Amino acid sequence: AEGYANWFDTDVDWTADAGYHYTETENVGKNYLTIAGYQAAIDSGAYNPFVTNNPSSSLDGARVETKRKGESKLGFINAGASFPVFELSGGDAYVAVGGEFRYEAGSDTPDASVEANQIVGSGGTSSDGDRTVFAGYVELVAPVIEEVEVQLAGRAEHYSDFGSAFSPKVAVRYQPMDEVLFRASYSHGFKAPTLPEVNAGASTSYQTLYDPQTDTRGQYRVVSQGNKDLDAETAQSFNIGTVIEPLEDLSVKVDYFYIVNDDKIDTLGAQKLIDENSPNVVRKANGDIDYILDEYVNVAKQQVSGIDSEVKYDLSTDSYGDF
Repeated sequence: AEGYANWFDTDVDWTADAGYHYTETENVGKNYLTIAGYQAAIDSGAYNPFVTNNPSSSLDGARVETKRKGESKLGFINAGASFPVFELSGGDAYVAVGGEFRYEAGSDTPDASVEANQIVGSGGTSSDGDRTVFAGYVELVAPVIEEVEVQLAGRAEHYSDFGSAFSPKVAVRYQPMDEVLFRASYSHGFKAPTLPEVNAGASTSYQTLYDPQTDTRGQYRVVSQGNKDLDAETAQSFNIGTVIEPLEDLSVKVDYFYIVNDDKIDTLGAQKLIDENSPNVVRKANGDIDYILDEYVNVAKQQVSGIDSEVKYDLSTDSYGDF
């Protein structure tokens, strides 16, 4: 919903909305084998694991269908308003304020047989998590003089399962003439870990990997799961650019950007963990790999910079339309 009101002799534009989303998924796996059924086929002689010409029916008694069910919920309420607060030589300064409440929940439930590690080459545990988020923001747009506009903004958020963070932004716009515009901005932001990144249960797979410590290549058990000790991803962004319109229908835009990301959330991969001799590579007493824990982690800093440019020309014709 949105509207217009006059409060205390001040013109106010307001918006408000609310919503709820629910999603349910079911992943079905076919032709998986139970460990007990696989072993029974070997014991009875119906299946020989050392040859390649076993009839496909030899493992029919061990085949099962697995199911993994997922559920996600999202509910939210948003409200905001903008209004003039004082007058400057360049015009009215406006303030925008608002708030948000959000509820997130998710679950992931594998088959009981998968969770009990009764399936060949597959395993996992269920996960369930939820969080509430409160957020508020304020923004000031101030036309200091006719040619200069300054924007100051800030957003505060609190996550029930993570903590609090504040994201500021400063931007300046300078337009000395109608055909020339200069702009610059600096902002600091963050991204909280998602519910799956924090709460995902353990899932097991087998990957072909090389172990330099024992100089062997083979299939090793890899356990993937969430990490409740994750920090938020943070980003600092700086932008500066110009827009020039030398002709009525011609515009040229050039922007330089520089972004620094810290504590990006990702998995490193089982082979990289082995290569780095990570403590997440769990070994047996004889030095062979027992399993690799490939959980979500905060990885190293990432820096990105570049230039965006655009040349646009609007061409109107009587016979062929506009281009």
